[in-house]
Parts: sequence; C-alpha cells; structure tokens
Amino acid sequence: ENIYIDVVLQGKKSVLGKLTSEDIKAYVDVSAITEAGTHSLEIKYMPFPGGATFVSASSGTVSMVADITTTVNIPINVKFENSIIPVGYSVGDIVLNTEYVTVTGARTDVEKIAEAVIALKTGTLTRSVTVKDVLPVLCDKNGDEVRSEYVSYSREYLDVYVPIYLEKEIKIKVGYQHGYFNEKNTSVILSPSKILVRGDAEEVEAIGDSIHVGNINEKSTSNSFVFDITKSMLGDGVTVVTGTSKVVATVSYTGIEVTEFLVESENF
Repeated sequence: ENIYIDVVLQGKKSVLGKLTSEDIKAYVDVSAITEAGTHSLEIKYMPFPGGATFVSASSGTVSMVADITTTVNIPINVKFENSIIPVGYSVGDIVLNTEYVTVTGARTDVEKIAEAVIALKTGTLTRSVTVKDVLPVLCDKNGDEVRSEYVSYSREYLDVYVPIYLEKEIKIKVGYQHGYFNEKNTSVILSPSKILVRGDAEEVEAIGDSIHVGNINEKSTSNSFVFDITKSMLGDGVTVVTGTSKVVATVSYTGIEVTEFLVESENF
C-alpha cells in the first residue's frame, strides 16, 4: 500500500521550482522490529537536492503491521458445481497432479486458509472424465476466497481425473451342455439368481443385463452344480458387491421317468 506525505522544504527558488515528488526520498528503518504486531516507525529522509532543507511534514511517523512469515501445505478439495450424478452412479477417488498447494505468507492471513478448492462444472456424469488446466482457489472455512497481498502460492494449473462408477444388478444365466434338458422337463433354481456389481461405468454397462456362468452337464448324476463368476465374465475392475463369486444351480425334473432294464452284452 502506498503512503503519501506532504513535505515542506526551504531553499533557493530556482532549486525548489525544479523539484518533483520523485526527488524526495523517504524511508523507515524496520531493523528494530523483533515481534509481530503494529509498529509506529519514524519517517526519515535522504539528503534533499540542491541544498534544500526540511521544514515540516504532514506526518512524522507511519504505522506498519508486521507478522511472522510461515509456509504450509493446504489440502486440495474438488467440488462439483451444476453437476448431476444419476442414481446408481458415484464418484471414485479423484486423481490430481498433487494433493497440496504450498502457501507462504503472513501467518495471520495464512491461518485463515482452510482449503484450496477446485470447482468443476461437468454437467451429467455417467463416464469417467479428465478435466485439464484448472486452478485451485484459496478459501476459508466458509468457502469464501482468501485474498491477501501478503500471501503467495504456486499458481499451478492441474489436471483432474474423475472416475465414475456404476452399481448395477445383473441376472445369472446357465445353459445345457448336451441339449437334453429344456423348460418342459427341467426346472433350475439359481442361488444367487442376481448379483450387484460395481466398477467403471463403461465396463459395467458393457456387461449388459445378464451373464452366462456355465453349462449344466445333463449326463451327470448330480442335481446340484457350482459355477464360478470369473473376472473375464465381468470385465476389468468390475467386482461383485452383493452376492457371492459362486453360483449354485439346483436341478429338478418334471415329466421324466427313470426305468432300469437289462441289456444283453451281445446286443451292444
């Protein structure tokens, strides 16, 4: 902040008539300041040009506020403005070039800073997105920007990666290995019959509404079959949220009779 003082000088008219404010050099000695606070300092002058002498000034002192310089790392907080996240979708762990902004300045002003805010305006979020060249803004605990000429920080433009995840219910389906069974003669109960999966929105949507976990072998004498839900069925990074990674298929038969009879060996 500039301080203006009116100074009265005495001297030859030919000398004073040529003087301008640029010719008057004033200063204060801050070497005696040893603690933070408001200090009243005497105004001193460099030698005046052309033999002019000092008569008076509108003020003999200036008030100066001194504070301790401090450096802190301020955490970066990403906020969404005018963004819509539909039901089922969610934001994952946001990735930044750096987690902090290094701030240096007067302790009184630095202590007002609670966070460095990046405000994103992304519209409807149904896909992971990278927002480039965004600048963090220093804010207090109320979200208002902290402005101070005594505070400085590296105004680095950052890239922000916002992962979008989707939770979706997927049906389980099984088939038949030999084609002997069908809906008329066989009833199959799956446990679970549905699973809830979560992962990158594009990967989950690519699965569709159901997955095929395997085929029942009709030649087996068992009426219970276990199938694994593998990563290849779901896609990269897609995990089962509710349910299990195994599916039990229980088979019961309708309209089928079992008869035993003897066949002579020579008839084979």
